[in-house]
Amino acid sequence: PPPNEDTGPGFDSQLPQDTIRRRGGGWYDRRPSDLFAHANQLSASSRGTALQPGTRVEFTPSERNGRAYARNIVVLDGADARGAFPPAQPGSTSGHNKRSSGPYRQQAEGLSEAQRGALREFGAGVSARYKATNAPRADDGEVLELPPAIQRCFFEHNLNEVLEAACDGGEVPVAALPALARGLRAAGKRPTSKMLTMLLKRCRSYPPRNQSGGAAVAVRLMADARAVGMRMNPILYTAAANALAAERVSPVAMWEQMVEADGVRPDGFACVAFAAAAIKAREYEWVAAAFYGEEQWATFGALPFGGAAALFAAHPVLGTVVVQALGRLRRGHDAIAAFEACAEAACDPPDAFAYTTLITALGRSEMAEEAIEQLMAMRAAGVRAKGPVAYNAAMDACARLAEGAPSSPEVREQALVLLERAATAMEDDGVRPNNITYNTAMHACVASGTPARVFALFERMREAAVPRDITTYLQVLQACRAERQLDYAIGLVENMEAEGIRPTHWVYDLLMRTCYPERADAVCEAYESMRDRDGELEERFRQIGTDGTPFGMNSATMAAAAYGDAGNWRGVLDVMRDVRRLGYEPDEYLCNAAILSFGKCRQVELALNVLHAMRKGDNADDDAPDASRVPAATVVSYTAAIAVCAKNERMGDALGLLDRMEAEGIEPNAKTYSTLVQQAAEEGDVVGALESLVRMRRAGVPMDEASRQQLLDVCNKTEALAPMLDSIGNLEVRNLL
Repeated sequence: PPPNEDTGPGFDSQLPQDTIRRRGGGWYDRRPSDLFAHANQLSASSRGTALQPGTRVEFTPSERNGRAYARNIVVLDGADARGAFPPAQPGSTSGHNKRSSGPYRQQAEGLSEAQRGALREFGAGVSARYKATNAPRADDGEVLELPPAIQRCFFEHNLNEVLEAACDGGEVPVAALPALARGLRAAGKRPTSKMLTMLLKRCRSYPPRNQSGGAAVAVRLMADARAVGMRMNPILYTAAANALAAERVSPVAMWEQMVEADGVRPDGFACVAFAAAAIKAREYEWVAAAFYGEEQWATFGALPFGGAAALFAAHPVLGTVVVQALGRLRRGHDAIAAFEACAEAACDPPDAFAYTTLITALGRSEMAEEAIEQLMAMRAAGVRAKGPVAYNAAMDACARLAEGAPSSPEVREQALVLLERAATAMEDDGVRPNNITYNTAMHACVASGTPARVFALFERMREAAVPRDITTYLQVLQACRAERQLDYAIGLVENMEAEGIRPTHWVYDLLMRTCYPERADAVCEAYESMRDRDGELEERFRQIGTDGTPFGMNSATMAAAAYGDAGNWRGVLDVMRDVRRLGYEPDEYLCNAAILSFGKCRQVELALNVLHAMRKGDNADDDAPDASRVPAATVVSYTAAIAVCAKNERMGDALGLLDRMEAEGIEPNAKTYSTLVQQAAEEGDVVGALESLVRMRRAGVPMDEASRQQLLDVCNKTEALAPMLDSIGNLEVRNLL
C-alpha cells in the first residue's frame, strides 16, 4: 500500500505493523538494527516512495511471538528490475540459502560431521598460512582457493555457521576474510549485502578478542565490494563503522566515501554507528560539526523540521551521542541545547540514559550547578534509573568543579554544597549507593579540600557491606597523603590482600608519594614490593605521561632518593639496574637523584661516575645509537656533584668540577656558588667561602640571603679576624671581607 499517515511507508502486508512506530515524523525500528530493516532501504520513506512490485530484495525469514516477519531486509535492485524475480509462491521458503547462486543450489539441513571435519582442516591450513612470517596482507589481492567440498559448505549453509566450524581447527585470522570473499566470488557465489555484512561483523568481534587488524580488513572488504559493482547501503556502512570503532580508528574518511563517492544517504543507525566510532577515535569536533553544526546540511539536505531536531528524529540515541561529544569538548551549553533538540524530536520523553549523558557532559564542562539542576529535572519528570548512575555522574560533576579551581575556597565550598544536594536526593529516592558512588564522593571530598571526610566514608562502606575496589583504596591513600596519615596508609596497603584485592603499581606509587620524605623506609619497601610482584614494575614503565616519560621513571627517581636518605647505596644501584633491565636509560632526574643519594652514603666515586656518564662530551657523536639515551649533564647535575664533593671534604674536587662546567659552556647559577659558600662556611673556611663569593660576583650572580647570613655568622665566630685579613693576599677578597 502507498504510504499514509496511519500505516507509514509501503510495507508488505505480511510484515507486522508493530515493528515500526512514528517518531518526530520519521520511521524507525524499535528493535536492534540487526533484527529488522532500515526504513529508507525498504521504501525510502523520507521521500515517500514505496517499493515497486518485483523489486529484488534480500531478507532473513524469522518468527517473533508466533508471527512471521522478515529481518535484515536489503534492497538489491530498483524498479527497473521489476519482474526479474517473481514473488515467492505460498508455502515456499525464502531466505539466504534459497537465494544462493552458483553450482550448489540445494538447501542443506545442517553441516554433517564429514563437512565439519573438512572445515576444521581447511581452517587450520588458513590459520597456519596467515600466521607465517611471510603471510599475505589483507590488501595484497590474494584469492583464497576453496576445494569443492568447502565450496559446497559455503554455498549451502549459513556463512557464520561455516566460519565457526572452520575456526574449530584454528582461529582463522581476520586478515584472511578479504581473500575468502574473493575466493567465494571466483567459485561463482554471487556477492550479496548479507554476506558482506556478516564478514564485516566478524571484523568487529572476531575471536580472539585481542586480534588486531579488523578495521583495515573492513576497509578492504568495502573497497573490494565496490570494485565488483555491489550497491552500497547504510547497513554495510553501519557494520564497517562498528569495525572501526572496535579499534578506535577514525571513521571520517569512510563517512566521506559513503556520502560523497557512493552517494549513500545515511540512516539513523548509520549515523549512530559513525558518531560512536568517532567518539572512540576522539574525533569530537567532527561529531559536533557533522551532526549538530552546519556540516549536517551538506550531508542530509533540507530536513522537514529544520535544525538538529530533524536529524535526531532518525534515531533516538543519536542526540545522546552528540551530547556526549559536546561534553568531551567541554561545551556544556551546547550539550543542553542538543539535549533539548533531541527531546523535541522524540515522541517519548528523555530516558535515564539521556539524562545521565547530559549530566556527565555538564560535569566535564565544570558546570556542576547545571548538572544538579538536570538531576532534579530528571526526578521531577518521574524518570528513575535502575541504579545510582545518574547520581554518580552528578557527584563526579562536583568533584570536577572542585578540581578545576584548587585555589578558590568559594568554588570548593560550592562543590561541597552541591555534593550534599546530590547525596540527599539519592537518599530521598531510596537508591542504594554502590562502590562507584562512594569512590566518587571520596574523590569530591579530596578535591574540595576536606580529605578527613574520606575516612568516615571508607568506614561506612564497610558497615554497609559495599565491596571496596582498587579505586577505593587509591582515594583513601590520596586522603592519607593530604592529611599526612602515614601509618594509616602503610597499614591500609598491608590489609588490601586480606580483603582479596591485589595492590597494583598505582597503589605502590601513591604509597611512595604519601610516605616521602618522612618515611624513607616505607618508600623503599613499597618500591621493592612493586618490583617483586610479577609485571607490576614493567607495567609502571609501560604507562607513558603527557611529556613522553614513563611513569616508572618517576617512581624510580623517588626510590633512589629514598635509598639515599636511608643510607643504602646498594639500593640506589639496584634502581639504576632495574631501569636498564627494562630497556630504558636513566633520565636526568634519576641521575641527579642518584648523585645526591650516593653523596649521602659517602660514595663520592659512584656519584662522580654518574656525572661522567652524563657529561656532554660523551654525547658529542649525535649519530651514535646510544647518544640519545644518555642524558647530558646540566647545571643541576654539576651542582649536585659539587655539593657531594664539598660535603665529603673534597673541596678541591668541587672547585675542579666548577672549572670543568665553565669550560664546557655550562653557566653556574646561584645554587652552584651558594653550595660552595655554605659548605666552606660550615667548615669554618672563611677564605674558601670568600673566594667562591668572588667568583660568584665576577660571574654576575647575586648571592642569596641564606649564604650571606651563614658567612656573616662564621666571620663573627672567627677569632683573630684581623691577622687573618692581613694574611690574605688577594685584594679583591680582602675588600669583600
